[in-house]
Amino acid sequence: MERLKVQGKIRFMGFSFHDSLQLFKKVVEYTPTWDFCLIQHNYLDYEYEAGVLGPKHAAANGMGLAVMKPVRTGFLANLPQPMRDALASTGCYQCIPCPHNVAIGYVFAYVYNNYILHKNKERAMADYTVSMSPVQRGDPASPCVALFNRYAF
Repeated sequence: MERLKVQGKIRFMGFSFHDSLQLFKKVVEYTPTWDFCLIQHNYLDYEYEAGVLGPKHAAANGMGLAVMKPVRTGFLANLPQPMRDALASTGCYQCIPCPHNVAIGYVFAYVYNNYILHKNKERAMADYTVSMSPVQRGDPASPCVALFNRYAF
């Protein structure tokens, strides 16, 4: 491909990606001649495939980015009413970074959405308590954490 680009037969050289962040970084760094990449990116799949760090790594290497599944095949286009209510009542997305250290993006984007998707409270609470450190869960005295703990699932 590099030869074809030098010959002017292709203008932009890129790739579509469906694997781990670790492999994504290796592919990006394989050649400095990549112009762009196509990755899945949305707020639910925060750590899936290239995740949230993939676009940052691509940009740091001078690459453009095209996104597939930004609304996860429509699932994120019409949020369930309980999630809309939770987002509106906490207002947490308005104060990022959270002054109470709550990883609110992870809580809503991963824990809560997986609960809505799978209807499995035990799995959701395990995601919240096991996969998040106490620091990520935030200050228990904060109004956001108190509200979440009161109304969680």
